[in-house]
Amino acid sequence: MRRTLTLAFLELRTSWRRPAWWVLLAILFFLTWGFSSGSVTIGSGGTQAGGDRAFINSEFNLAFGDILVFSLFYLFFVCTAFGNAVNEDDTLRVMPIVGSTGLTPREYVIGRWLGIALVFGVIITLHLFMQIGFFEMYPLSEPEKMRGPFALVNYLRPMVMFVAIPILALGAIAFAIGSITRQTVLVFALPVALLLSSLFFIWNFSPEWLPHWGNRALQAIDITGFRWLNETWLKVDKGVAFYNHEPLSFDALFTGARVALVVAAGIALLVAAQREQRRMRNPHAVTATDVERIIADADRARREREAAPRKESTLASLGMSSGHVGVLAAAVDAFRAEVREMRRSPGLWIFVPLIILQTVGPAIYSPGPFDTPKLTTPGSFAAQSYNTITLLSIFLMLYYFTESLARDERSRIASIVNASPSRTGALTLGRMAACTTVVAVALFGGLWAAMILAMVVQGVQSGIMLIPSPGPLVIAWGAMLLPTLFAWMCFMTLIWSQFRNRYAVYGAGIGAMILTGWCVQMGWMNWVFNWHLWDGLTWTDFGALELDRGVLVLNRVLWILVGLTLLHISLEWWRRRKMRRASLRACNSRARGSASCGCLSSVAQRSP
Repeated sequence: MRRTLTLAFLELRTSWRRPAWWVLLAILFFLTWGFSSGSVTIGSGGTQAGGDRAFINSEFNLAFGDILVFSLFYLFFVCTAFGNAVNEDDTLRVMPIVGSTGLTPREYVIGRWLGIALVFGVIITLHLFMQIGFFEMYPLSEPEKMRGPFALVNYLRPMVMFVAIPILALGAIAFAIGSITRQTVLVFALPVALLLSSLFFIWNFSPEWLPHWGNRALQAIDITGFRWLNETWLKVDKGVAFYNHEPLSFDALFTGARVALVVAAGIALLVAAQREQRRMRNPHAVTATDVERIIADADRARREREAAPRKESTLASLGMSSGHVGVLAAAVDAFRAEVREMRRSPGLWIFVPLIILQTVGPAIYSPGPFDTPKLTTPGSFAAQSYNTITLLSIFLMLYYFTESLARDERSRIASIVNASPSRTGALTLGRMAACTTVVAVALFGGLWAAMILAMVVQGVQSGIMLIPSPGPLVIAWGAMLLPTLFAWMCFMTLIWSQFRNRYAVYGAGIGAMILTGWCVQMGWMNWVFNWHLWDGLTWTDFGALELDRGVLVLNRVLWILVGLTLLHISLEWWRRRKMRRASLRACNSRARGSASCGCLSSVAQRSP
């Protein structure tokens, strides 16, 4: 137990050097500040004619806000922090040291998980104090109508049930996935799959034919608790007085689901401990006879090696050559190496089915006026799926390109790459092209299959078979989406060149996406700053983007120029860092030379 706590508190002391935690705290600060104004409340009460309003500090409203914050923001940070813990230790080459100590694999797993859990415990506590400070003391225009009496349980109970328990349980599951698979992309795919399944299925799937037990089953499997809260308390408005003054009670289904979640977390940690037991140690008895035989074999191999004639060879026989490497050749080599790495990644086999599932449903049935089915053409399919494709491709790029930038450091070949004659800009452009090509091919293939499936089903249902033309897809996902991905990768390159830390890139990327989504939600985004063209693509089958063609072209050109500017700044920072390192090495060499000369001169003066 003492070794476990030592490892946990070591993680707690050293984790605050990572920028991702400070990014999360900044996000929570601004979100709590925004929620305290009453912009996000449960749908009860009225603002017209002086009607009663839902209190911002009621238990129901705080639970609603905690669920949104966990689902949209905590989810990614939790899975990334817990799931990459073992991979981080592998990268730092500390696992052999851990295996040589008295720390057992079970103590290692529990200590690492507990250390990250303590970090999130501190963050949750700070989040709780932020809520109390803003919701109780932030000045409001009508505080007597928007703020009720202070009750600590209103803050504490939703934070425990809807944030703390899911964080610890989901962290254990993500830790087990990272420990078993050693695949960062599977860890990264977990929050994406949870978020998309919640947004597009678990939270909203409620047809008339759904039986009561099916509804309850969806409430039980929802880790966020939103469906249970909505179906049990919010779907049928119980009145603003009820939400303002009554406590939030939990039924047997919700309590049992939370207990099952805790049990699943314990099982996941045990599985991770067994996996580390097999990896770190494989104890077996070695007899004295075996020891003598191993030593004799080693001595015989050494004598044979020393007795064998040594073959002399020249450096020319190695076939090595040196010279200047052009920009195009270096970019092509980086492109080939990156494609070889990416095509073996299991992430594409996870995201492509998600893309098909998210796009084929709305394409098969698109309601028109008076709930009549509307035919889906290739152009309308490309336009209505553009937001989903943009979101998924941004997530894909955030993972793949960040791992591409960090691969040299993680593989310990960064010194070799930096010493090569290849230019950093050429290598970066090659990696950008590789990530874009692989992701574009995967997206286009999945969406092409989804569109063909939708057209076939639509033709069978309506008797009208449309030809799946690729032209609108190329225009929408080629000319419109590629500038977004280019600017996005240049932004990640800028963050990497400054911090040289992939967690900083993940944090900055998620923070940028959150800020963009907040601006879209508040209506602050116009056509100039809409870098991802969310809800900006309107298609008509009378022409290719006839309505907003000029604005779209200007927007795409602007963000290509912004991406080039960010890339130029990144490469300039890289060049200056190399120059500083070279000057430091030169200064150290001169200092060692001066010290050697001083020692020699002093020895010469003392000699007779």
